[in-house]
Amino acid sequence: MPLRNSVFIDCYRRQRSSTEIVIYSSDVRQIVEISYPTARGICIRPHRVFAYLNTHGTYWECFCALASGHPTPARFVDIVENGHVVCTKVVCHYLTSQCGFSRSSPIQSYVNLNETHHTAMLTSSYPEFPTIARGVVPSVERLITNFHRVLARTNLGRAEIAPHFDEYLGTLASQYPGYSMPTKSCHPIVPIHIVTQPYFPDLKAYSLEQHPILAQHPLPVVQQEPLQTTKCGP
Repeated sequence: MPLRNSVFIDCYRRQRSSTEIVIYSSDVRQIVEISYPTARGICIRPHRVFAYLNTHGTYWECFCALASGHPTPARFVDIVENGHVVCTKVVCHYLTSQCGFSRSSPIQSYVNLNETHHTAMLTSSYPEFPTIARGVVPSVERLITNFHRVLARTNLGRAEIAPHFDEYLGTLASQYPGYSMPTKSCHPIVPIHIVTQPYFPDLKAYSLEQHPILAQHPLPVVQQEPLQTTKCGP
């Protein structure tokens, strides 16, 4: 299935070729590379990254924002087998991917946190983004100014695709009120030998406005290919 907008092609190519986290940033209006989050010097476990972003009042965006012009939070999806999360992916805001941020065959592009957890060379504890509980608003404007200053000194300048955005954890939810909030869902793996018809998993969604472990009403389910038994991530 071709991408609905060719502007996304360079985005997913850059994402697929990177060992780091590549997302879109409405704050600088382009795709950027960011550092993997850490706590006490240790990388956050993949299935806990959504809660980490939640706690800091931020979210990651898929590439749809590049065309829509407004923030489009990416979705987090836990792949669950026998009650255990075996992989966490960050995919397009829409259940049927619009931007290539998690596409079906022949090309797949998404952030596989189980892989990035090991391949990321850039990490940060993000001191510029305190938790919501501390009541301190991050100085995103200062980070944006520094981003443009550093970018202007590089060889490619603004022509660079997905430059690194230093100390940028993600889009600050409080700066864009009224827009959709990020969600997290669970996809159980069903052994293919017991699947007799297309399988439609129940999606347990979590809202930024609630504690990340409290389930809301299920997201709408659209027809999709049966889930495969192959595990992802190391």
